[in-house]
Amino acid sequence: MAGGNIRGIQELRKRMQTQKPMDITFVVDASSSIWPDNFTMGLWFVEDFVDIFQVQPDMVRVAAVSYGDRVYTEDAFGFDEYTNNVDLKKAITDIPYRELVRLLETGAGIRHMRETFLLMLAKM
Repeated sequence: MAGGNIRGIQELRKRMQTQKPMDITFVVDASSSIWPDNFTMGLWFVEDFVDIFQVQPDMVRVAAVSYGDRVYTEDAFGFDEYTNNVDLKKAITDIPYRELVRLLETGAGIRHMRETFLLMLAKM
């Protein structure tokens, strides 16, 4: 299984050479519907995933939004906000866990990502 993942990553890197820039989005559940340790592991996954790529405006751009009982626009960032891996990974680490939030607005998080960041790309 690990070999398949490596081949998949290598294939993705090859495609990136002809399709620039690549835009990656993350919609993160920051509510207490998941355990704090699992939230942290989720952020580690996002950090490790973006670390595969060279984040810069003409190569790979990343946007993220978190949600719980509402969309946390104060924690969201768009494709042009972070232009290198170090700053991007710091921003991901800084996405806060909302310990007392039990309601989920998953649809609102996805809608915010689509309407705020993805539709902007379609107009370019």
